[in-house]
Amino acid sequence: MSRAKYGCASVSNPISALQRDSDASNDTSYDDASMRAMYSDQLMQLENLITRQHVCQQQMREQLIAVEKQYHSVNFIVLSAQYTCYV
Repeated sequence: MSRAKYGCASVSNPISALQRDSDASNDTSYDDASMRAMYSDQLMQLENLITRQHVCQQQMREQLIAVEKQYHSVNFIVLSAQYTCYV
């Protein structure tokens, strides 16, 4: 259960996986309901992180658009001033 809790539930070595399963079957503290609750909590935290990342991405996109608009307006003013100096 501690391996699953800390993200090491998948084991590439089959012998280690069998040992883990054997230990879990002999362990009286193993509870399917608590494991489901733990994974559900982890999934909920991941979904919350994804939602926050989407919000931050949208905010950064809006800031980038605002800065680009400001840059283009300043660039237009500078180019206009340079053009009037040559005329």
